[in-house]
Amino acid sequence: HKAMEQYPDHELYSRFDYMYTVSAGLRKDTLRFVNDLQNLIAKYPTTDLAENAQIMIAYLQNKEPKIIEMQNREMAKKLFIESFEEEHYFAYIVPSITNVNQLIFNIINFNLDYFDELKLEVKKVNLDSRNNLCLVRKFKDSEEAISYLKQIIMDKNIFVDVEIEEFIPVVISQTNFKAFTGSGKAEQYILFFKDNYNY
Repeated sequence: HKAMEQYPDHELYSRFDYMYTVSAGLRKDTLRFVNDLQNLIAKYPTTDLAENAQIMIAYLQNKEPKIIEMQNREMAKKLFIESFEEEHYFAYIVPSITNVNQLIFNIINFNLDYFDELKLEVKKVNLDSRNNLCLVRKFKDSEEAISYLKQIIMDKNIFVDVEIEEFIPVVISQTNFKAFTGSGKAEQYILFFKDNYNY
């Protein structure tokens, strides 16, 4: 650390930085150590130091998988806000290989049977390379959206003729929807949803 202070412009500064991060990290809890390593990667992204730090992160996360969940929760707190009174949407997060057209058709029929008065719109939204959203909008607040979620997840006709391995139902506020689609952080939003919405 002393060397870093004395020679801030030295060509070996990045190596001093790496050694200091690792030696200091060994005395920290795993989550803070992983965060420090990620900051190091951001500072020297195309170097062998970044590769070494990434290997160390993979080892630490594999050793303590709860670390990944804790990091995702921390990220979720920065990305999403508690906004229960504003307009809400319902969505199924589904793998991008899913036949979303059939799923949309089934949801439209469900809406006509049970929620016709709300005049709900159903559409596909691309999230990232792995996931799409089957989006239903809009509800006046979180309470109305959760009421809808409780009913739709009990309906066996929703997935008729839809080959699907995994689907995750969520409700999301208008503000958080913008952050969600802008970032594509599905895992983080799912944790935020589970932590903040009761059903």
